[in-house]
Amino acid sequence: MESKKRPRHVSKRDRLKDAIRAWAFRPPLALPDEEAVRRIFAQLSQYLARVKAGEEILVTERNVPVARIVPVERGAGDARLRELERQGLVRLGSGKLPRNFWKLPRGRDSRASVRKAVAEERESGW
Repeated sequence: MESKKRPRHVSKRDRLKDAIRAWAFRPPLALPDEEAVRRIFAQLSQYLARVKAGEEILVTERNVPVARIVPVERGAGDARLRELERQGLVRLGSGKLPRNFWKLPRGRDSRASVRKAVAEERESGW
């Protein structure tokens, strides 16, 4: 004799909870490039290069969006620095130190003015 399984009764409250969960974790309508957390960690430098190029990346964990990686917007200060560089008043660094930086000779401060300035600052409680 075959036994028929009775369908499990799902309360109205449980169905409402399921509907709310499905709605809350739905993906955004216009998705940027979506990537799983584990893949981002494995290839972080590649994704950062894409972000630097202007892409947005949506990070998901188990298909649930958890973060968005977006390029940093350049501020007004950058425009001012670029103008000073154009005028030849400043030279913007590359962000990298020369290979022999730590082996270069230190500058001389025969009057110990730097040490005195630091000591005065510390004494003033700054």
